[in-house]
Amino acid sequence: MDFQSRRVIRELYRWGRWYLSQVPVNGFRLDAVKSIDSGFFTRWLRAMRKELRQPAFAVGEWWSGDVHPLLEYLEASQRCMALFDVPLHYHLQQASQSNGTFDLRQLFRDTLAQRAPALAVPFVDNHDTQPGQALESWVMDWFRPQANAILLLRDLLYPCVFFGDLYGMTSGKPKTAGLEDMLRIRSRLSEGVIRDYETGDGQVLVWKNEGAHPFFLILTKAAGKECQVQEPDVAGCGFTDIMDRSRHLQADETGNMTLSCPDGGLSVWVRDQDLPLLDPADAAQSVG
Repeated sequence: MDFQSRRVIRELYRWGRWYLSQVPVNGFRLDAVKSIDSGFFTRWLRAMRKELRQPAFAVGEWWSGDVHPLLEYLEASQRCMALFDVPLHYHLQQASQSNGTFDLRQLFRDTLAQRAPALAVPFVDNHDTQPGQALESWVMDWFRPQANAILLLRDLLYPCVFFGDLYGMTSGKPKTAGLEDMLRIRSRLSEGVIRDYETGDGQVLVWKNEGAHPFFLILTKAAGKECQVQEPDVAGCGFTDIMDRSRHLQADETGNMTLSCPDGGLSVWVRDQDLPLLDPADAAQSVG
């Protein structure tokens, strides 16, 4: 498509306005933006948002594992859209395939989540990265719960969940364990404020989600791990691991307890008193 042609550009504006008149659009997913003049989208999105009378969210796909062209495009397009965080996707894939050598403390290094967090759309996989597709770079199945927890239960603004992880795939791959609970935790418990614990171990990540409904997460890509924490705001509270609800913890009177997760696994420790908020039948339950 020739974006130097005024006729082409006029037609794209006309088509965009017609489409908005026919479909209840509240956002845009823009494909292969590296092939399209950034200045076009700056103007076109402004016109479409004016038509909608709202600052509709827009995300573009620029497929590069190098964060620098993504940052350059964001600036060239006057930050009129977010971009999929392809570098983070590749880091998740590498972590799943590294046989324990990938340092999880470097997971966000040179990603959009680190360099431009307000315009980063992280994802684990998509339709193009599945086995057999042109951009095949599948995050291995054993690591998918950890990868989704990293997206959903930290402070990332726009995590994008893969349909196959939530519902399963026709190829026979099952849905990702614990994902529905993670979505409810993000919606009903998380306030988006996290605090990492420094363990000195690149094979484990541990963090606390602060707020009215504090919870803890520990994950590893190697052997099972433990981390001792002391948090006065959870003194005396009981906790359950939503990945295996037979596992329980009790914080002592000072908030001291030892978090743990199984080999190559993930544990999300939620206060027992908050478990009713994760009832799938209680979709209307709100945080607080």
